[in-house]
Amino acid sequence: MSAPLTLDDMQRLAARHGGRCISTDYRNIHTELRWRCVRGHEWEATPFSVRQGKWCATCAHDEHSAVWLPAMHTLARERGGKCLSETYVNSRTKLWWECHQGHTWEATPASIRVAGAWCPACAADSRKGTMNDMHALAARHRGHCLSTDYAGPTGKLRWRCAEGHEWVTSPARVRNGFWCAICAKQGRRSSRLEDMHLLAASRGGKCLSDTYETSARLLRWECCRGHRWLAAPANIKGGTWCPKCARAERSNHTIGEMNEIARERGGRCLSDAYVNVTTKLEWECARGYAWSTSPMAVLAGCWCPACKYLDQCVSDEARRKYLAVAGCP
Repeated sequence: MSAPLTLDDMQRLAARHGGRCISTDYRNIHTELRWRCVRGHEWEATPFSVRQGKWCATCAHDEHSAVWLPAMHTLARERGGKCLSETYVNSRTKLWWECHQGHTWEATPASIRVAGAWCPACAADSRKGTMNDMHALAARHRGHCLSTDYAGPTGKLRWRCAEGHEWVTSPARVRNGFWCAICAKQGRRSSRLEDMHLLAASRGGKCLSDTYETSARLLRWECCRGHRWLAAPANIKGGTWCPKCARAERSNHTIGEMNEIARERGGRCLSDAYVNVTTKLEWECARGYAWSTSPMAVLAGCWCPACKYLDQCVSDEARRKYLAVAGCP
């Protein structure tokens, strides 16, 4: 049986990340403590989440910004303008931009990088056009206008993007920022993959996949301990992480911890020994009702089924009938 964790264990856990645990009292692995990273950022998190590799979210975002903000500045220069923002959050959070005419506006990185949008003021100034204007318009998206006749701002023309995809749409839609739908779809996947890399970094790990299809399609992940596994993005966003680390965490539970959890809920754990997370133990609630259930269920937040039912009853008669049938005191 492993020894109960202490505040000294929390300090050693923080030291592995180069930081400190600044709380003065430790209760259990599911009660939040206060932590400080090497850069001085402070936050609250459970020891359980820190043991799974989750550390300073501010640092994770800063590292993400350090990669993508220079890319936004480069993209703006390619369009003859500037990216005026100094921080980058994600592909859906707006940044400030400036075109070569000095117009400034807010737009998401995804709309500039993926959809090919640019200055709305310049687009509004281009109400009329000729085929030469259409060729210039396509060139701004690094593509071509394949049509030979201009039929006004709403007349449909054929276009080709830099990847060779072709489609038909009006100049007005292209001026409003709509470009190749196939590239846009691939770009949205790229943006979601970027989110997965950021999510993994917030857990102290990595997303090793280089393509994103759907939230249900498996990606490859790596935790801070080097374990690798396949999981759907939806599962990771839902809070799951490294299964190997999770099994190790589950194996570290003790009967003392079960007693502690029961006391926190006003009851008792009546069993004398802990086997594993799926082997049922005997429990008693504050009302004196006893039942059997697994540590996994209790750790997930479940508690006395009799109390749960009684609290939902709307009449005393329903409560008496339940107690008589269930044999509760």
